[in-house]
Amino acid sequence: MLNIKTKMIMCAGCVLMPILASAAWLGKGEAGAALSNNSTGAYSTSFVGKVDLYKEVEQWKYAFGASTVYTSSKGEAKADDPTPIEKTAADRWEVHHQTDYRLNAKAFLFGGLRYENDKVGSYQFQSVLSTGLGYKWFETTETKLITDLGVGYKRFKPQSPSEGSSDSEAVVTGLIDLKQSLSVNTALLNKFSIESGSSNTLFQNDLALQTKMTDVLALSLDYQLRYNTKPLSSEFTHRQYAHTDRLLTANLVYEFK
Repeated sequence: MLNIKTKMIMCAGCVLMPILASAAWLGKGEAGAALSNNSTGAYSTSFVGKVDLYKEVEQWKYAFGASTVYTSSKGEAKADDPTPIEKTAADRWEVHHQTDYRLNAKAFLFGGLRYENDKVGSYQFQSVLSTGLGYKWFETTETKLITDLGVGYKRFKPQSPSEGSSDSEAVVTGLIDLKQSLSVNTALLNKFSIESGSSNTLFQNDLALQTKMTDVLALSLDYQLRYNTKPLSSEFTHRQYAHTDRLLTANLVYEFK
């Protein structure tokens, strides 16, 4: 139960961080949760939380983000299984930072750092330090399209019940960030990223449909797709991890202006 409370606090923090941030920082936080149980003892719990902040100072832009996802379930008690085990389907958190230096109105250099911790997936942790060049194709009130391409250094550790050792490799990184207004209150957002190395290539796509309720509050329907080209085998179950992870959530969004 302590683990669930911890996840609730992390989700709440994702929403509160923009509010507690300096007035110079802009961005948004969002969170969603689902709890269900019945008289047989079966229950399921899901929490998601995310925050993205940025700050611009002359030629520089500083961006920070964090996210967490947790999903667990427990089946109903039966005669042949009076105490079913709680199963965790997702338990992951991630933080990232990026600094941009504007070369002109369209192009910029960037340096970024990403760290991900996962208690269920193929890798216990992944950290990537990268740098490269970005370009703003469109940046209007209706349409935003930004891409970047870079190279980096990645350290990672496969999921294992023992301590084990981590490994490292060079990677190529890429990003396509799109925002398209569909109406005055509705917008479609899509962010596609890639991290490609010799051991594995991770594709991630985050699609969201957001509808404003007030000047700072919105509802968002999010769909995340993660695909690993070379998933590892689990040392716990001796089965192959799936190539694809999917996550569909409905979240409350707070925008800090």
